[in-house]
Amino acid sequence: MKRSSTLKSQSKTEIALKESEQRYRTIMMSVGDGVIATDSAGRVEMMNPVAEELTGWKQEEAQGNSLEKIFQIINEETRQIVENPVRRVMREGIVVGLANHSMLIAKNGTEYPIADSGAPIRNEEGDITGMVLVFRDQTQERISQKALQESERKFHEIVTYLDEGYYSVTSEGLLLDHNQAFNRILGFDIAKDLKGIKLPDFWQNSDERKVYLHELMTRGFIRNYLINAKTIGGEKVVVMANSHLIKDEKGGLIRIEGTYNDFTDRKRAEEEIRKLNAELEGRVVMRTAQLEASNKELEAFSYSVSHDLRAPLRHVSGYVELLNKRFQSELPEKGQHYLNSIGDSVRIMGMLIDDLLQFSRTGRMEMHQSDLDMNEIVKEVKESLCKDNPDRKIEWVLGKLPSVNGDEAMLRLVWMNLLSNAVKFTRTRKKARIEIGVSKENKELVLFVRDNGVGFDMQYAQKLFGVFQRLHPTEEFEGTGIGLANVHRIVLRHGGRTWAEAEPDKGAVFYFSIPNK
Repeated sequence: MKRSSTLKSQSKTEIALKESEQRYRTIMMSVGDGVIATDSAGRVEMMNPVAEELTGWKQEEAQGNSLEKIFQIINEETRQIVENPVRRVMREGIVVGLANHSMLIAKNGTEYPIADSGAPIRNEEGDITGMVLVFRDQTQERISQKALQESERKFHEIVTYLDEGYYSVTSEGLLLDHNQAFNRILGFDIAKDLKGIKLPDFWQNSDERKVYLHELMTRGFIRNYLINAKTIGGEKVVVMANSHLIKDEKGGLIRIEGTYNDFTDRKRAEEEIRKLNAELEGRVVMRTAQLEASNKELEAFSYSVSHDLRAPLRHVSGYVELLNKRFQSELPEKGQHYLNSIGDSVRIMGMLIDDLLQFSRTGRMEMHQSDLDMNEIVKEVKESLCKDNPDRKIEWVLGKLPSVNGDEAMLRLVWMNLLSNAVKFTRTRKKARIEIGVSKENKELVLFVRDNGVGFDMQYAQKLFGVFQRLHPTEEFEGTGIGLANVHRIVLRHGGRTWAEAEPDKGAVFYFSIPNK
């Protein structure tokens, strides 16, 4: 009976042992790392699928072989063989981890960067009966680690050679990190390590730093903040700061990071610009006063021309008229001719005064700009000229003109001068032809008047738009030489330009431009 009980107890123990071994095997086979178990002599007893894949050995062929044969490792950098962990585990009875940069050499020669640890297996008495080795493939980890190291290297290199001063400080202002530009801005040797210095010592005013910190802590960042700072030598400088807070996952402040730009020269330049602007404003006021005085003088001159010069002309004209009325029969033919010449000269002088006054007013008149229909203005000017020249045969070719922005009275005068010139210089033709049109360019509208009149020699074209400049004798074509000068001045005040093209006896084309708004 006693023997039967003992057998039953042994049977239960064996079952429990088998169940334990089964659980151990199941766990070992399902682990994501490679696992190898050995006996007390370091011979392979068991391998899981991951270990088989990494070493290139199947469990059946590896069993009974030394772990050193199955698990060969070298140092990645020196390429020297590394002591197998089984030796140290068996020798010292401790858990052993591989050194960094270990490489596993698989059966087919493939190399895997690995991390591992070996631990002794002990029986109930504490004796070492074997060891278990756990290892994993670190290929992706090493790739990620190298990428991270390369990224950090590039970041450090970029930061080091930035033109902006980089800094990292505690909330109290203790410098944690910096670059060369930071040293340069504060007057230090660029190679000097400044970690540990107190940044508040380099503010000109401690109260300004309190305002800066309050804004930074409130908003979490600061952009383009001007700081009055000083160098290690005490020189005053102005820096433009961009800063932000670095916080942990719970929102606690870790440090402050940011950049400095030396703004001193620009600040000085701005001060100089402000001074120059103030001086310029003073000069403008002075020049404005001078211009106002000049305008008053011009107005006085215009008044004098209009009244004082006209008075003697009226006297001359009056006496000529009296002589013609009272003594015409007594005067010889030559005397009458002289009186007529005096009368014509007086009339021309009056026209010159009128045109000169008009020219003067054109330069001083205030402009009243609005959107204008050029077609309507040209139509009205043409009709006026046709009434003044009822016996002329004129073919008018009117192109579609755009609306422009300008002073109506001034631009009407431009068209009146150009079209009346075209009418005047085509009167030697049996049938005059006058064309009005426009050509558009990117920044301006170019309007033109083309005629088939007498034209002119282009070598004298530069005289056309000058005051009192004429290319034809007065006996042939009347005029004072002020009209085109007025055209030039008006167009110039509108931001445009004037020019002409012609050939003798082949007509002429007069152009003027208006900015295309």
